[in-house]
Amino acid sequence: MYDNSDENQFIERVLFWLMCRDLEVLDILFPEYMAEALQRTPETLALAKSEWERFSNAYYREMDRPVPDWPVYVEIQEGLGLLGNSEAQRTQRKLKRRIQGVLKVFLDNLFERFPGWTWLARERCHLAAAVSDQYILPSGKYSCII
Repeated sequence: MYDNSDENQFIERVLFWLMCRDLEVLDILFPEYMAEALQRTPETLALAKSEWERFSNAYYREMDRPVPDWPVYVEIQEGLGLLGNSEAQRTQRKLKRRIQGVLKVFLDNLFERFPGWTWLARERCHLAAAVSDQYILPSGKYSCII
């Protein structure tokens, strides 16, 4: 019965349409579920925060990687109140990302001179993960665990 339920079809279509970025169609097909899914109550925000923590731990922190500052991730964290959303805070994050890019180049050069330095390899991986716009690291790996 679950596979044929309206709620299950809604969830499947949410996942599909999120990849296509067309939520208007979902609102037409499932207006009651969209309204419920988009409500921002203390309960739904608490659930969303716990889900974000579970996701970010599983895919980043437990793999010894920082959570990237990708625009959609920043938007989620701002919406959940985990990151500040003032203009000053956004400017600070942009500056941090630029500094990380410069530091990554420095560590890359340093790593060429000291390739066996484990601490340096880990820090270099962290910075590569922080400034990358892809999930797979430049090394071809998913994790910074060395």
